Amino acid sequence: MNAYAKILLAISLLLVIGVASACIQCPDREHPTDDVPPTPTYALHELSASGILTDPVAKAAYDAALGPWRRESWLADLDGPSALNEMLTIDGEDYLLASACKNHDCAEHNVVLLYAAARGRMYGLINQLGITTFIGEPSPVLSLALGRAWRERFR
Repeated sequence: MNAYAKILLAISLLLVIGVASACIQCPDREHPTDDVPPTPTYALHELSASGILTDPVAKAAYDAALGPWRRESWLADLDGPSALNEMLTIDGEDYLLASACKNHDCAEHNVVLLYAAARGRMYGLINQLGITTFIGEPSPVLSLALGRAWRERFR
């Protein structure tokens, strides 16, 4: 064994001994990272629009409502600027209201969403270059609510 190999072996042994002794020094003799608290979870109304993508049921509803619009990355990822989501009641039903826009082009590419968690349905109004499209087949009442929310956020 040459000198270089002996040095590498010695360093490896020191690392192994160091890690083992670090674990022995832990009060409960468990791995030191066991004391790291779990990642907190948040309700969707405590997040911004992209938080919808962290909830499997809400994400599935969003993907279903988007349909072919999923090809638009700013909509698929909801990674542009967004206010905090909020809860509202429309005709006695609770909805999560979310809004987002495309990075560096909020004025011309934006979306407002209503998520009915109790029914697992998502509705939305997409504005792209002045053309408005509803997604998720909202009722006339929801269409009006989406239009009002869009005007409040983007005009």
